[in-house]
Amino acid sequence: MVLFALTYINGISALEIGIASMCFFLSFGVSVILFATIADKIKGVKDDFLIIFCGFIFRGVIFIFISVVNSIWGFYVIHILLGLSRGLTDSSQEKIISKISSEDFLGRTFGLKIGLVNIAAAAGAALGGIFIDQYGFNYVFIAVGILTIIAGFLFYYNRKVII
Repeated sequence: MVLFALTYINGISALEIGIASMCFFLSFGVSVILFATIADKIKGVKDDFLIIFCGFIFRGVIFIFISVVNSIWGFYVIHILLGLSRGLTDSSQEKIISKISSEDFLGRTFGLKIGLVNIAAAAGAALGGIFIDQYGFNYVFIAVGILTIIAGFLFYYNRKVII
């Protein structure tokens, strides 16, 4: 995101990029607490799948809109919305993992989840760099948005396999 901001947002400074990161983390931090409280009130995990689905769709649409951001304020708004979308999904994801995992393997389950997410992020960063060099940022953000939406549908429609 930093390279995108420096390339496409005229006059953006390191301070403003830092404020955008702050917007993301504050939005995520506050919303994950709110959504975790809501998730605790939901009995079972069936509604959590719908919450995650909505979060993925929301996040995918946000990624697509990144391709048209050209102002500092738009960059801040995108970061706030990305934080909200992450807050929406994270509590429900953790709740589902806790419900379907054996207590004997809970540490390994969370370790595997976190490890695979970060390995996928590393691969995505490398592939993203290649595609950005070839096609530019806009196409990459649109592709990431579409893939995120597809992932949401795949996750939701395979929920019966998971539970």
